[in-house]
Amino acid sequence: MGAAANEIPAAEKFEIIRIVGQSHLSTKHTLDRPFRPSQVWNRIGAEVQAQIIVMALEHSELSPRELAVRAGRQTRQNCPGGGG
Repeated sequence: MGAAANEIPAAEKFEIIRIVGQSHLSTKHTLDRPFRPSQVWNRIGAEVQAQIIVMALEHSELSPRELAVRAGRQTRQNCPGGGG
């Protein structure tokens, strides 16, 4: 698995045990496969990433949190029916 057993957080260990226990495959075969979700629900599209990069460069004084708030507000204002 790569990391020493004591370096893996307890929650992650529990998740590994749960996955192995629910698998119809052998333990070795289950653990040999990398765990990757089939879908990523929070992936940011390339166009939005580019807009955020431009915004970050234009407002370099902002913290990441402030930048996220500004991006969220801008997104709401640009959505039909939005504008908080």
